[in-house]
Amino acid sequence: MDRRTACMTLAALSSLAAIPASAQTTRTARIAWSSISRADPGSPFLQGFRSRLGELGWVEGRNLALDTWWADASAARLKELIPQIVASRPDVIVATGGPTVRYFMDANVQVPVAFTNSADVVVAGIVNSWSRPGVNRTGVSFFSLELVPKRLA
Repeated sequence: MDRRTACMTLAALSSLAAIPASAQTTRTARIAWSSISRADPGSPFLQGFRSRLGELGWVEGRNLALDTWWADASAARLKELIPQIVASRPDVIVATGGPTVRYFMDANVQVPVAFTNSADVVVAGIVNSWSRPGVNRTGVSFFSLELVPKRLA
């Protein structure tokens, strides 16, 4: 065996030794669930979110950390919580309940924010457009405010 073959063999063996170590280190995703509502761990929205994450293979305690932050129906409390939420270093913030996403916008939060909202989020200035939000926010709108006149009719 020549020197070149020996060096290549040693390089290959050393890289093979690192493969099991990298496979064992799985990163835990962090999600911050934030709501302006009162604390409700049994919330059907939160339970549905957890359920769907589980179906997708994201399991709390294994590869997922899901922190819940409740503002107890207080805008002032939510504003106090925002620095703590950001300091917890989540990968994404889920903003639920009314104007929650607006408070994250006002605080200029750079963490991606996924939201639920009942208004037209383009008209409200939350995103630039439906197809290209253009910001670190994305989510779902129920257009329930726009539907109120139709429901009354």
